[in-house]
Amino acid sequence: MKKTLLALGIGLSAAAALFGAEQVVYDMEKCVALPGMSFWADGPQPVFRLLAPPECASGNSAMEVRFFPIKTYCNFGFTAPYPPEDCKALTFNYKDPVGTPPGIVELRELDGNWKQVRSFTARITWEPASEWTAKTIPVEQFPGLSEALRGPAAKGRRMIVLFNYTNKREGAGVKLDDAAWLTAGDKRLPICDFEKFRADTWVPDGMWLWADRESDNPTASLLSGGEAGGGLLSLAFRFGDCRYFQGISFHRPVEVPEGGAAFSFRYRVLEGGIAPDIRLIRPGEQGELVFSCRDFKPEEGNGWHTAVIPFDRFRQQKAPGNYRGNLSALKPGDKLRIDFCAGPGYAGSFALDDLKFTGN
Repeated sequence: MKKTLLALGIGLSAAAALFGAEQVVYDMEKCVALPGMSFWADGPQPVFRLLAPPECASGNSAMEVRFFPIKTYCNFGFTAPYPPEDCKALTFNYKDPVGTPPGIVELRELDGNWKQVRSFTARITWEPASEWTAKTIPVEQFPGLSEALRGPAAKGRRMIVLFNYTNKREGAGVKLDDAAWLTAGDKRLPICDFEKFRADTWVPDGMWLWADRESDNPTASLLSGGEAGGGLLSLAFRFGDCRYFQGISFHRPVEVPEGGAAFSFRYRVLEGGIAPDIRLIRPGEQGELVFSCRDFKPEEGNGWHTAVIPFDRFRQQKAPGNYRGNLSALKPGDKLRIDFCAGPGYAGSFALDDLKFTGN
């Protein structure tokens, strides 16, 4: 079996419940995280969409970032190596600016212990660009940076390159790729080209996308703003090119709260219906016990709907021979993980949000 996993720091709710309350299984709102990326705000955080070829300026990944109206601050950026002494400029490619994207670029210097030492800022404007366009900000536009680069090198120091958004009334967005330091002789020192995220295989933390060896893994992508099911973010999945089996696992077990008697989720059919086998899986001392629901019928229409599937609709599958766990039906106190599975004959895409254990 193939599995794809990328740690992106997604959390689970720790709130336990009494009768009528809920236990969150997976928090879509915390999907806005990537290794080496920073998304900070005192209100709605910026959200991203990874771009795959042919949407990229180069390579296999680029990024589209969307910003929301702020209260006080809203930052997006990435960790970069410290600029070399002969650095002339910060450069990157951008495309399709919407609204008024961030007006300030901040270079925040960190020491070897990741503590801020000082900060250098430059104002930036964005010309309309329907094609990928290079943007270059000379070192001289960051007051004090030239002197810092000529100063004695400090071991382990690095930069966070931040785009600071300050609009309190309107949102904005822009596509970015190929960030680099431009050095003497117009040489480029790449600092973030987004290649490490691989838009075609990206998976949020706490999740596996899997398939048999002859099939493609499903893919995951973020839905944001008006496309999301509620809040800021939802996840969309696409299945296809399946020989035997494919699936999604929310692999961190979550405890069913007191009074919990159903699995609930929000969904939106994008193409072809929901993956037809929904499983609640209880780990045992040796092996796992699977409870499967194969008779869920999504509502008609391409809008968002809420499903509430009582535990008694999940049929217990035969336990593996070495299983040493509890063979009872699903009940409060069980720690369960969630799978959405499909096999030959299913191809399509759907979105999920608000995965919970609830009362009926």
